[in-house]
Formats: sequence, structure tokens, C-alpha cells
Amino acid sequence: MGDFLTTLRQRRLISDDQVARLGQGGAADKPVRAILRHGFIDQQVLASELSRHFGLAPVGDEEWPKERLLPEAISLRFMREHHVLPLRGDARTLTVAVSDPTDGTVLNALKVASGCDLEIKIATDSQIVSRIERLGANGAGPATGVAPGRGQGRGRGSSRIWRSTAPVIDLVNRLFREGFGGARRPIFTSNPNDVARDGSSGASMVC
Repeated sequence: MGDFLTTLRQRRLISDDQVARLGQGGAADKPVRAILRHGFIDQQVLASELSRHFGLAPVGDEEWPKERLLPEAISLRFMREHHVLPLRGDARTLTVAVSDPTDGTVLNALKVASGCDLEIKIATDSQIVSRIERLGANGAGPATGVAPGRGQGRGRGSSRIWRSTAPVIDLVNRLFREGFGGARRPIFTSNPNDVARDGSSGASMVC
């Protein structure tokens, strides 16, 4: 991430003083998210710089989904909070639009839960949120575009551990500490308004 900030400084898109202010938020304050929050760089300009720096293609107009992928597994709240939107997928790869490709925790959450490799596409916050709201207004729709990932399936014996109201980030960190590996795992976010399709209340799955 330091290299990216250096590039922004070299291109005179951000000042030394602004970089110093980014560091005041602590380790939990992600630099890209902080740049957007402070309004240091226009969303579209920042998206273009992220695309160029990391070699990630922007989302094309024809790539935006017309229906939600895995609506029973990926909550609208998770997508809104972390500015991510699955675009398409198969048994091996999930293609997802993000505004911050440096947020490894969120990307790992999607990867661990889906059991798939990720193909990252870049979009602005506004583009992602707008598409999420359109999909939400249209209803959940059928689950489309993604086949079960590697390590598919969840036995009854393992379901108890997922009936948790812990925030998704805390749970993902715990998953890595416990070394679950690459098997597909549902991940819950604490949201009393979302109810998982398996009947558990007060939680929603991110897959």
C-alpha cells in the first residue's frame, strides 16, 4: 500500500500533509477508504489509479449483473458496508467488483466463504452502491451465476459454529487463526434484519 501512496504523491494527486493525515487513523483505518472519506481524490480518478497501479481492469458496462448472485448467501448489508458486488462466477472463480482492492480482509472473507479464487474488477463506490440499490429494489431474485465452490457442502455437525452474531471481520480473522483452510464456509454478519435461508435468525451469510 505504501507504494501506491508514493505513486499518488509522485503524480501530485495527494500531498505529503494529506498522507500524514491518513496515518492518524491507525492501522484499522484503510488508506483507500480514508482517502475517499476525506475527499482527497475524486472517486473516478482514484478508481483509475487503482486499476493502473494494480493492473486490475475496470468493470465494463455490460458486466453489471441484472440479478443478485447467491442472494441467500451474500447479504445486501455486507455488500453496502464493504462496497463489493459479485458480478459472475463458476465452480472455480468468483468475479467481484470492489472499490478497494487493498482490503485483504474483505477479499479473504469472500474467498474463504465461497471456496473460489477471486477475479477482482475495479469500480467506484458510487457505481457499486448504485447497482446494489437497484438489485435490492428489484428483490432478491433467483440465485444465478455461481456453482458451489471447492469444499462445497455443510454438515449438520458444523452448523453450530456459524450460528454466531459476531461481525464478519472478527469471524474471518478467527477462521484464519483456527486454520480452516480452503474449504467453503458460510460467514455471518450481525444483522437482525437479515435472516439466513437455513432458518437461523439475527445473522446473514456471506459466501
